[in-house]
Amino acid sequence: MDLAAFMDALGIEAAVIVGGSSGGIIARCFAIEHPNRTLGLIIAGSPLTLKDKPDVLALWDTTISTVKDPIDPSFVSEFVKSTLAQEVPQAFLQTMIKENLKVPARVWKATLKGLLEDKSSEKLNKINAPTLIVWGDKDEITPRSDQRARWLVPK
Repeated sequence: MDLAAFMDALGIEAAVIVGGSSGGIIARCFAIEHPNRTLGLIIAGSPLTLKDKPDVLALWDTTISTVKDPIDPSFVSEFVKSTLAQEVPQAFLQTMIKENLKVPARVWKATLKGLLEDKSSEKLNKINAPTLIVWGDKDEITPRSDQRARWLVPK
């Protein structure tokens, strides 16, 4: 896992691992695979799974699975805007679009495919680190009811 290699390169034995959105899935995978290196876990607005999210499945089926380089700027603009719960400064929005346009098609595909195939939700009982779960009240993909129902797994 890249995070473990990064920590090794910096000489970090263990840390509090933080992941937001799909990064929360990566963070919990790390906590499962490297329990001795995970001092704590913070998950922010992260779904248990994306397999049961119709909008995400539709995004894969209609766009991501067939995306080609160069990435269509209108797709990226709509994608970035769809992740926002409120307006942000125009300069920030343009920076986000510009940065997302740097991502090649193969990475868009591999990332979403990997997230859709993730099975770490079946191993949440292996996370022993203290865990804080936060989410936004306007999150359409990971609402509070989803977080409570899915993350509160008895050990």
